[in-house]
Amino acid sequence: MPERPSPAGPIFGPDTVVVEVDGPTGGVHVRPDAGNPALRAAGLPARYYVQPARMALARRQASPDLDFSASVLVKGAPGTPEYVGGSCTFGVALALPPPALEIVTRKLAHHDHPDPAPRIAELFERGAKEPAPSLTPVQVTRSVLSCVIEGEPPLVMTAQHGATGSVEAQGHNTFLVSFTPAAAEAVVRNLRDGAAPPFTIRNRLTEQFTTGPAVLTARVDVDADKLYDLLRDAAGPGGALPEDVALDAVHTAALARGAVTTRITDAGHGSLDARTTRWLGETDEIKAAVLGLVRQELFDLGGGPGTATLKRDHPRTGTALSQVVTLHGPVSAARTVEGDLQELASAARTDLGKYLVVVDAGAF
Repeated sequence: MPERPSPAGPIFGPDTVVVEVDGPTGGVHVRPDAGNPALRAAGLPARYYVQPARMALARRQASPDLDFSASVLVKGAPGTPEYVGGSCTFGVALALPPPALEIVTRKLAHHDHPDPAPRIAELFERGAKEPAPSLTPVQVTRSVLSCVIEGEPPLVMTAQHGATGSVEAQGHNTFLVSFTPAAAEAVVRNLRDGAAPPFTIRNRLTEQFTTGPAVLTARVDVDADKLYDLLRDAAGPGGALPEDVALDAVHTAALARGAVTTRITDAGHGSLDARTTRWLGETDEIKAAVLGLVRQELFDLGGGPGTATLKRDHPRTGTALSQVVTLHGPVSAARTVEGDLQELASAARTDLGKYLVVVDAGAF
């Protein structure tokens, strides 16, 4: 008896189908499972994956109240307080509302959406009598969240993740943000004025995709001199290896300026198109290959286990480094999702005490 097929995961690459949903949800990006042909052949529901475009403030557990709580320390006279600092906790979710999920599922079942790109068209094919498709979020394996108060200069606050595991699109995940005095004052001022806290939430998500049955071969070439210049601009001579968003920016610039080039072929179909090659060039697997190539050339590694600092001087030798990487199965790529706390404005106007506590530091 043949083995029952299982979903393989969302297909890699830049192509999605945007399914329109009325209201604030707007267009929903949908990816097909790489194993949909096998699922259909076995009479099983085709699988699709959604990528919500924005985060939303979650509700408190077993309560209609929004999941936000700020505590701010002040000292001095009540009329002219001096802000010491503070913190807030809040929960976010990337979930689509259930009605939106139902609409997307129905539209997928009736092919009520734009035609997919030729590269993924087969994965969206449907027969008249097939079971309704199943819909699930793209798996998130890591998240880095920050809150930014725009200004000159902007105030950036890194959030500590208060839940274990990944930030899943259906999950309710809580974060802790520590305030600078200026940020604490801005939050109190806005909430007391009936406005939302003035920061934008940015969540860098690492999502997992799959090449499916395809076996891809990537030739990665690095111009060490050009890459050193980009790293030096980001970290400074002797600086630590940039992390997360900063390293992403360096890698993107390296691809744009020829410091890193990739040539990727599919064993069954030859060279990939330029858009797909660019998308794969931004995956964690290619980034890891680049760093592996230049680690000895550009970094000092004597600072202890797991540490690396950029060399203070790099002789211009014209060094070119190359590696061939095989991509087959899971590949990971990052994207940034934004959100704000606008839902909190009306809730704070109704009952500010549920969301803000101001504490006199002099009382301790």
